[in-house]
Amino acid sequence: MHSQLVKYDNEQALDECLQQLQHYPSLVSIKEIKTLKKRVKQATLGGRFIVQGGDCVEMFYDCNENVINNKLQSAVLVKSLFEVLTKKPVTFIGRIAGQYTKPRSSLFQTINGEEMHSYRGDLINSADSCVEKRKPDPKRLLAGAHHAAMTLNYMRTTLASSEQSFSLDLFPWVKELTHELELDAEAIQQNYAQGRKQSLIDQDEFELFTSHEALNLHYEQGFDKEGKDGLKYNCSAHMLWIGARTLTQDNPLVHYLSQIENTIGLKVGPDIDPEDLIKIINTLNPNRDLGKLVLIGRFGVSEYQSRLPKILAALNEADIKICWLSDPMHGNTFTTTQGIKTRCFNTMLSESSGMATLLDQHQNHLGGLHLEFTGCAVTECINGHFVVSEQDLHKNYSSAIDPRLNQQQFVEFILRMAKHIQSFEAFDYCEDQFAQELFTSYRQDIDDIDDHLINLLATRRKLSRAVGELKSALNINIFDPKREKQILVELIEKGQAKGFNQQWLERLFLEIFQDSRAIQSAVPGSLKTVG
Repeated sequence: MHSQLVKYDNEQALDECLQQLQHYPSLVSIKEIKTLKKRVKQATLGGRFIVQGGDCVEMFYDCNENVINNKLQSAVLVKSLFEVLTKKPVTFIGRIAGQYTKPRSSLFQTINGEEMHSYRGDLINSADSCVEKRKPDPKRLLAGAHHAAMTLNYMRTTLASSEQSFSLDLFPWVKELTHELELDAEAIQQNYAQGRKQSLIDQDEFELFTSHEALNLHYEQGFDKEGKDGLKYNCSAHMLWIGARTLTQDNPLVHYLSQIENTIGLKVGPDIDPEDLIKIINTLNPNRDLGKLVLIGRFGVSEYQSRLPKILAALNEADIKICWLSDPMHGNTFTTTQGIKTRCFNTMLSESSGMATLLDQHQNHLGGLHLEFTGCAVTECINGHFVVSEQDLHKNYSSAIDPRLNQQQFVEFILRMAKHIQSFEAFDYCEDQFAQELFTSYRQDIDDIDDHLINLLATRRKLSRAVGELKSALNINIFDPKREKQILVELIEKGQAKGFNQQWLERLFLEIFQDSRAIQSAVPGSLKTVG
């Protein structure tokens, strides 16, 4: 199998684009990359679940509000429903803001009698059936960075916006699904509303992580950044993964990924030799850091029962603990009699649920799912509760390469998997030998939050000092009891919506207010009388 590495005809143009790319700012922060590694570690230990999903390949023209909003809504919806059903925190990792490439079985194809490069994603070439447009173009590296930045900026702005609402009421078909699965729809709605305060998307409640397949080495190296710890991070995405086609020890992509600190996903197919996999794992993660690697099983429904136990035995023999995700899509693709590439919902569900059961039987657990989906109402995969038949595929088949789940199929898949997984003892609580590591991981998160609180309070004190100086200049009293009372009422209301006790909130903020008045009183010329 070829390495999938991209070769450009014009080396000078490539060098010019790479120089420009290396001067671009980071798309994601090193702090965020480290946070995701903690989340993956928690999933490895059984204390969290990961949903990784998005388009099979992003198109530049999909960088628009409607497409991005649909993906965000789908992500928040499945995260919330899964957490309500399983009582497990969920981390969503989008195949977004960088999934502009796709591996191909053949780098060339013949169309209308002309041989040309296969379409390999907008980051590399055009989907147009034209010999010239199919040639790899280095300028697309810059275009990819621009579209990724715009996508990320819009997602972060949307999540932070108080005007962005998101309610289960927007999706009445969810109630039909919960009824079909014999779930308590009313309880789910109440729990969801309580946790989201009638569905307001809150940045603190929805961490935004991105991922894409590492295929264009030029693009990846353009986002290399050195952290304060002296280590190298790829700041094009929080997580990168390498596909089954390129998962070989001698692949330059494997060597590159071994040099960065990001979480790395490995697509594990039925043809992988367990011993070769162990070698690659040791290359990428010689220190055996939990959270560094994710194995994404894409065996196919007919293969996982015979292939997975051999890999688990090899990992156990090598004393390797690792996070498992199920990718039920890539091993279950087929072509209909009409020549349309598709995937069957029921077959995919059978593989993921079966893989979860098999892992549980081997004293392990499924740490997450890896799904290709779109928030749009496409008809690309067949079956599911809201049935899409083979005859329906032509109605809205818009994928450039692989068939995706639509929003209803995506949500149904997550709901069915949540119901299947929640009964597993291994999912309810991690193995004793790893409980202490999970405990330590949670404590580290708490320590980070405490540090953040200290920094926020320090910033608040600086602002209080600045306000005090303005009050002194304007001859305004420091203490305004009417305003303080109004602010306290609003803060208590917001805090109670998050589950905090009223008396505790009142004591907390009165202490903060008193500290603020003390800082302002120290300003020369301040008026300390009650106004």
